[in-house]
This record gives sequence, C-alpha cells and structure tokens, in this order.
Amino acid sequence: MVCTGALKRQGVSIYEIVRMSVRSDMRSKGLGRTMLQHLEDTAKSLKAVKLILETNRAWEDAVGFYMRSGFVIIGENENRYYFEKILTGSSRTSSVSS
Repeated sequence: MVCTGALKRQGVSIYEIVRMSVRSDMRSKGLGRTMLQHLEDTAKSLKAVKLILETNRAWEDAVGFYMRSGFVIIGENENRYYFEKILTGSSRTSSVSS
C-alpha cells in the first residue's frame, strides 16, 4: 500500500478526511494530490458542501500540501491545525465559515 485516505461523515453535508497518508518513499509523485482529489470528488457526489481535516502542526509538508490544495486553517492548538474547504458545485473555492 502506498497511499490511503477516507471520508467520515460529520453532518448532513460535512465530511472529514481521515487517515490521509502517502508512504514516505512515494511522496512527491502526485499520489497525495490524486487521493485528495478523489476524496473531494467523492464528497461532492455525496452532496457535501464542506470538507474538514486536521493534521499535526509539526508536519510542515502536510500543512503546506493542504493549504496549496485550497484548505484554510480554521483553528489550532499546541499540536494540531484544523482545516476546512468549502465545496461549491464543480469549483474549488475555500473560505472560513462565520
């Protein structure tokens, strides 16, 4: 196995991305981007309007990856960043909900 990721329903139209990982020797080959796009497309097919996820603050590569992928930080604590991405139709727009 080289790449994993799953969606977990958190509400009527909110899904959380969990267990997202790419084997270290297979990184920087586009697998994470492909997996993330698949999860986003699947969430859209399930009528999701928001994706959320969290990651370790120390994993700078993961933090940057999610930010480049349109996720925004909506919270943090000593160890974790919390992200969201608003899904609207087929576009990839992100924003912080009020």
